[in-house]
Amino acid sequence: MHVFQSNKIKRIIDRARIRSRNAINVLKALFSSEKYNGYCTICGDNTVFTKKGKNLRETFSCSICHSCSRNRFLAKVLLDHFNIKPPYALGKLIEQKPDLKVYETASYGPIHNILKQLESYFCSEYFYDVPSGEYNKKGIRCENIEHLTFPDNSFDVVITQDIFEHVRIYRKGFKEIHRVLKKGGIHIFSVPINPWKQTFQRIEVKEGKEIDLAPRAYHGDPTRGGLVYTDFGYDLPSILEEYQFSTTQYTCTGFDGKYYGIYWICAFVSMKI
Repeated sequence: MHVFQSNKIKRIIDRARIRSRNAINVLKALFSSEKYNGYCTICGDNTVFTKKGKNLRETFSCSICHSCSRNRFLAKVLLDHFNIKPPYALGKLIEQKPDLKVYETASYGPIHNILKQLESYFCSEYFYDVPSGEYNKKGIRCENIEHLTFPDNSFDVVITQDIFEHVRIYRKGFKEIHRVLKKGGIHIFSVPINPWKQTFQRIEVKEGKEIDLAPRAYHGDPTRGGLVYTDFGYDLPSILEEYQFSTTQYTCTGFDGKYYGIYWICAFVSMKI
C-alpha cells in the first residue's frame, strides 16, 4: 500500500514539473524574437531559428536543414540515448553506430535526410491505394503500422513522429512495433500529448466501423487527411507497459528552448523488455 501511494505521489509531482516546464517554455517562445541565433541538433551547425506560425512544436525552423522544434528534440533524445555527447549532430549516430538497423515511418524530413545514409535504414509512408510492403510509382514503400510486413526482431530503433494520434487502432500499432523490434530495441517517438488529462479515444473502431465519441478533429497531415483518432494524455507510459515496453518521457527544458530552438515538446523512448 505504501509503495502504491508513493508511486502515485511521484506521478503527480512529475506531471506538475512537466506542466511548469511547458508553461515556462511557452512564455519564452511567445516573447522571443522572430529570428535568433542557435545550434541545431540535427545538422550540427550554428544556425538561425525563424519563428513560423503559432504551433510551437512545429516552428523555429533551422535555416540550414529546415528542422522544427519537434524534429530537433527527437534527435537530441536519440543521441542522448546512445550516449553521443555534445556538440550534438545526428550524423554522429551514423559514425558511431554504423550497424544500427533503423525503421522510420517517414520518407522525407530532416531526420530522414541524415539517417538514410545508414546501410540498414528503412522508411515508409501509408498509402490507401498501395498494398503494405509494396512500393508506389515514386519508389516509396507502403506500410500500415497496424500490420507491418517486416519480420520479427528486425530493428534496433523505430522512429515515429506525430503518427499515433492518426492510427485507427493505436494498440495494434504499438504491438506491431514491439514485434519488429529486437529485445532491448527502442521505439523513439513524438506525439501530441495533454499533460493534464488521460488518454481519450475520439473515434472507436468496432468491426471495421468508426464510431465518433467526440467531434472530429484534424491535423495538417497531407498523406492521410490528418483525422485524429486518439488524444493521448499523461497515462501513455502506463499504457505502453501493457505491451512490454519500459517507457521514459523526456520534456524540453528552458536551456533547450533558448539554445536548440526547442519549445513545448516531449518525446518518448519505449524499450522492448
